[in-house]
Amino acid sequence: MIQATCGLTLHDIETAALESFYTTRRFDVSVFTKYKIDILKQFGISYIMPTRGFETVGGYDLLKQYIRNNIIRVLRNPDVAKRYGLTIPRGIILAGFHGCGKTFIAKAMAKEVGLPMIEVSSGTFLRGIVGETEQRVAQITSLIESLSPAIVFIDEIDEIALAREKTMITDSGVRRSMQNLLMRWLGDENRRSFIVGATNLIEDIDPAFIRAGRIDDIVLVLPPDRKARMEILKIHTGVVRNVPLSNDVDLSYIADRTAWWTGAELEKLVLDAARLAMSEDSPQVCLDHFERAMSAFSVNVNERAQRVQRMVKVMQKLENVNQAFLRDALKIFAKEEGDARIQSLIEAL
Repeated sequence: MIQATCGLTLHDIETAALESFYTTRRFDVSVFTKYKIDILKQFGISYIMPTRGFETVGGYDLLKQYIRNNIIRVLRNPDVAKRYGLTIPRGIILAGFHGCGKTFIAKAMAKEVGLPMIEVSSGTFLRGIVGETEQRVAQITSLIESLSPAIVFIDEIDEIALAREKTMITDSGVRRSMQNLLMRWLGDENRRSFIVGATNLIEDIDPAFIRAGRIDDIVLVLPPDRKARMEILKIHTGVVRNVPLSNDVDLSYIADRTAWWTGAELEKLVLDAARLAMSEDSPQVCLDHFERAMSAFSVNVNERAQRVQRMVKVMQKLENVNQAFLRDALKIFAKEEGDARIQSLIEAL
C-alpha cells in the first residue's frame, strides 16, 4: 500500500482511498495505481501497454539485435547481468529524422521487455511560472518512478535537454531549473525507469544531459533501406492491415522507387493507394493506384542525405555513441542503397 501511494499528495491519497472503498468496499492497490495513471493523463502523459513487438518493425535488423543484446537481455535477466558485474541499463537516445519509426521502435522494445511504456512529450514538464515547473517535474518524476519499472519514452527530447548556449535570454531560469531537476532524476542511481529519448536534432542537446550514468547509448536511426522498405510495405499491406492487392502489385518494384522514404511515408503511400482504389470502387488495389499515390509525394533525396551526413559528424564527437555500430549501420545502408554519399561518410569514419 505504501508503494502504491508513492508519488501521490495527501489530498490524492485521500481521494483515491475514498474511491477505492466506495467501489470495492476495501482499500484496493489497483485503484491507487489507476488513480496515478489518471493523474498522468491530466499532465498529458500516456500509460501504454504495448501489444506489438519487433515482429512488426520492418527491417532495422542490426538495430533490433543491438537493442536485444545491450538492453532487453539485461533488463529481462538482472540477476544474470549482476553476475557479470553489469548494472541495469539507464537509457538510450534514438537519433534520426521524423518518420523513421523511433516511437514504433520504443513501443516494440517495451513489448519485448514486457514492461509498460509511459509516453512523455517535451512540453509536459515546462511551465512559464517560476516554481510551478519545479513542482510539476518533482510530481511527474515521482509518479513515473512509483509506476516503474517502465520504459519512459520522451519524444523530441532535444526540447527539454536544450544546450545552455541555445537557451533564450528571456527564459528567466525556468528551463535551466527544469533541466537541473531532470538531470538529477536521470542520474539517480535508484532510478527504476528506463529512458528512451527520440530526437532529430542531436546537435542541440546539452552533453551533460546525455553523459554516461544518465544515458547509456546514442544510436542513429537511418531511413529504411531497400530490404527494410520491402518489409514495411509487407507489414502495412498484410500484417497491420489486410489490403487486397492485385497480382500486378510488385512490392519489390515499389521499394526500388522509394529510396530515402521514411516508414511513415511508406505507410501513407499504402493508405493513399487504398483510398484511390476505394474511390473508384475497385475490388483490389492495383499497381496504378500505387503509381499515382507515389506521384503525389515529393521527397528531396539530396536534402535528406545531407541531414544524415550532418548527424553522423555530430555523433562522431559524442562520448556515448557506439562508433562500431554507427559504422556497421552506415555500411548496411550503403550496400542496400548503393549510395556513394554514404560510402564517402564511411570512409571518413
